[in-house]
Amino acid sequence: VILNYLTSRVKIFYRELLHACQQLPREDRGMTHAYSFPSLKTLPKKPIHATPPSIRCAKEEPLSQNLTSPQSQPLVSIIIPAYNCAPYIEASIESALNQTYPYCEVIVCDDGSQDETLAIAKRYEDRGVQVYTQTNRGASAARNLGLSYAKGELIQFLDGDDLLAPDKLARQIPRYQQDCLLSGQWAPFYFSPKGASFSAGALAKDLDPTTWLITSWNHEMMQPGCWLTPRALIDKAGLWNEELFRDNDGEYFSRVILAAKKVLYCDGAKVYYRVGNQGNLSWGRSLRSLTSLFEATNLETSRLLAKDSSLAAKEACAKRWVSFIYEAYPDVTHLREKAQKELRALKLPPPAPPGGLLFQMLSRLVGWQKAKGLRAPYYSLKVASIKAWFKTLFYLGLPSR
Repeated sequence: VILNYLTSRVKIFYRELLHACQQLPREDRGMTHAYSFPSLKTLPKKPIHATPPSIRCAKEEPLSQNLTSPQSQPLVSIIIPAYNCAPYIEASIESALNQTYPYCEVIVCDDGSQDETLAIAKRYEDRGVQVYTQTNRGASAARNLGLSYAKGELIQFLDGDDLLAPDKLARQIPRYQQDCLLSGQWAPFYFSPKGASFSAGALAKDLDPTTWLITSWNHEMMQPGCWLTPRALIDKAGLWNEELFRDNDGEYFSRVILAAKKVLYCDGAKVYYRVGNQGNLSWGRSLRSLTSLFEATNLETSRLLAKDSSLAAKEACAKRWVSFIYEAYPDVTHLREKAQKELRALKLPPPAPPGGLLFQMLSRLVGWQKAKGLRAPYYSLKVASIKAWFKTLFYLGLPSR
């Protein structure tokens, strides 16, 4: 009750503070761009027409239809699935067009958006961007649509509200091998990419496929925009699973990773991952969402164990199942029972549910189920405070770090 009250008071405080900031003249706030963040002002721009003359298109033809590249410089297809992300799609497209690596085509696949996403994307057609639309079928179907039109030897997926650093592709291309997957770095931000803080984690090195999955499941996730994927690996792994709603990227790239000879880490190849977007469909507690998460977890763990039956692989799979059980509690009892069955089949002591030191101590005292209930208002307060803090800094034009 106290935490819920504090959460409401914090929200009221920041709402009043932001309202006061809005009354200031823009120059007094130190702002050089609108709050709606329609385009990426923090990254240097390089127009797409600055590509070498050998690949510059005729004025009357879309760039993607006339784009060729020398054999030593493979064409990259940047596929942007987009759904109801009108405030952010322009910045995402700009970050794709501003790549310092010149041999690119940009493909936007609108998934039946109900806002201005499609109209904004179409403004870029005269700059060579290909724009396609479909009835709302989900992000996986939109990505598959993009793959059907892509001509590139390499594929870069970029969600419609995320951003690529200008040299992201340029840092990965030198390590390109047809049978290897290229990874990079990612960091979250709320309002301005200036707030993103990058650090090298456990995945910041070259790893074989099974070791990469085990390390990822034990330590950290990989944002899908980090990958630069050879078309040869996509042909082996297959298309995106359109039945999955949640963790579709984890399921898809587990196939791609296991089809690769090695995962090659490219330092400095950065992706800016926008969080706090209300239209983001990655999370949710609906039956559809949790069913998708269960199916994806089942496919991913089964796939890893088919390749590697070591103790380390089984422990990583056990951690995935415990995470699902924790996430699904207290809902979908039937799915949690299935997950418990998969966990028991591994014949390992179940790992502790995910959480920090305080949560683990509380779990030992009252059980993780009650600890999760106590954790919820604290987590809501923490997220609301962090988001409000970055929003305030953004309004005032102050550094976010």
